[in-house]
Amino acid sequence: MRRRLSFLLFVLCAALAAAPMPAAAQSMEPSLVIARVQAMPGNIGAAARIFAWMGIPPLFGGAQTRATPDVTATPDVTDATAIIDGMQAYYDKAKNYSAAFDQKQLEINGIERVSNGVVWFKKPGKMRWDYQVGTDDERYLISDGTTFWSWEPAFQQYCSQDLGTSQLPTALTFLAGEGDIKQDFDFKLLESTNDKRYRVELTPKVPSSAYSVVEFELSKKTYRVEVVVIVDALGNVNTLNFKDAQINASDMADDYFVFEPPANAVKLCE
Repeated sequence: MRRRLSFLLFVLCAALAAAPMPAAAQSMEPSLVIARVQAMPGNIGAAARIFAWMGIPPLFGGAQTRATPDVTATPDVTDATAIIDGMQAYYDKAKNYSAAFDQKQLEINGIERVSNGVVWFKKPGKMRWDYQVGTDDERYLISDGTTFWSWEPAFQQYCSQDLGTSQLPTALTFLAGEGDIKQDFDFKLLESTNDKRYRVELTPKVPSSAYSVVEFELSKKTYRVEVVVIVDALGNVNTLNFKDAQINASDMADDYFVFEPPANAVKLCE
């Protein structure tokens, strides 16, 4: 059980890291923005217990192949534990995953920011988020399972984090396959506004500054997570909608999860 959770726990961490910068960050000097990114892995580690447990898989351009057919849920399930178990079973069968995503961040001051991108995930522990490609806000979050990189082409600056020696105890815990969402979170079934989805709320048993509540909206047919809502301790709301999800693609090479900085790139943090 614990070994399985390590696959599902890598996604929430990246979702928080990929979140659009708050208004105050938009006017920062590049070095300060990168410093902000450097601080993100702390949130990443804290958030990882939920999001990777949820297991968001990768999406490559072009056709994808499904090695395993979707599981069909019958009939509606009314127990939150059974839904969580169904979600776990869906992602357990995935060797890799990909999806396009739309993201909306609503800050407590009323400012709303939207973004989009594509995410890839591959067992064990590999992930890549291509964020706002082709815009001034373009950036990449990449991990090969041992190193985490953040890269912002507009500034030609990047950060890297050694996951083996970093001060991220939570991240180390889930990467070691020791996380257990049922031990760390209370969860309950909520009323859904979409008759094709279940809606489950997760609340951390130990308060966290990275999130106070997380909601999953899952397909009733497959138990695949389609929407994630993250509310932090200040009340900021980060919503991610995943679409065109694919699992078990045949062309997802390991080198896609490694970052090689350009010759003129500046490394600002480690």
